[in-house]
Amino acid sequence: MKALGLVHNFIGINIIHYPSRYFLSQQGYALSILQQANLTKCNPLSNPTFTKLPIDLSLDPLLSDPALYRRLTGSLQYLTLMRPDIAYAVNLLSQHMHNPQQLDVYLLKHTL
Repeated sequence: MKALGLVHNFIGINIIHYPSRYFLSQQGYALSILQQANLTKCNPLSNPTFTKLPIDLSLDPLLSDPALYRRLTGSLQYLTLMRPDIAYAVNLLSQHMHNPQQLDVYLLKHTL
């Protein structure tokens, strides 16, 4: 083993050292998820879970790819380490990973 000094980043978790505490953040990891989904210019929501569904769902060609849906949902599962407020929404998304429908894609986009 080798002492490399204080850690600043570990598996997507940024670590900031203060004299009496540590601050953990996944801001960079969350931004990379938004970049994968091409949603970096989206507006934030105060409540990541959904309350009302739209009458007509528009088709999103990028997120309709099942492989991308699975990758983004899996990334969101890791993000729940620091964001337990999205755990319920991510759980709902995870239940449809085998065959995501248009409604599931809409909910993924809403959670992102």
